[in-house]
Amino acid sequence: MKKVIFLFTLTLFCACASGGWRVVDGEEFTIEFPGEPKDTATMVGDAAGAKLYYQPIEGGIDSNIYYAVSLYSLPDSAELMGEFLDEMLLKDVEIYAWSMGAIVADSGKVVKSGVVEGREYKIFLAQNAGVLTMRKFVKGRHIYTLVVITANEFLDNSLIYKFLDSFKLK
Repeated sequence: MKKVIFLFTLTLFCACASGGWRVVDGEEFTIEFPGEPKDTATMVGDAAGAKLYYQPIEGGIDSNIYYAVSLYSLPDSAELMGEFLDEMLLKDVEIYAWSMGAIVADSGKVVKSGVVEGREYKIFLAQNAGVLTMRKFVKGRHIYTLVVITANEFLDNSLIYKFLDSFKLK
């Protein structure tokens, strides 16, 4: 578990770009952030989690409010869920939305990162504050969650998918 957190945190130091979008190249994936991401990590028993996130400067030129990719390492393979994996991912998204007073707008459309199939969800934030676009991928013992939060006036901006589509599992 400590190795997972160390390797995830190490990706911060592998960011390659000067200004603007930065490629974070880790051992398991690559992703691009519109600026220098920050990191955080937690361990509870046999489970570990790590997150890279970026919050654009308020009033800046970025159309989104928040970007993040999280990695959760479980004691056993989540792929063992088999046909129930989609239900588990949706339930996880519903709990996430519920914790914020938000509403999940769909049951998750199929998306891919390389050959790995995942799901994309739209979550309407409370008090019509915006939309959260979330993607989830499962590979072995790891669950990857990508999040972009967008204010209502910028819902069709291309940076949402520039970030989400830049995520590549190795």
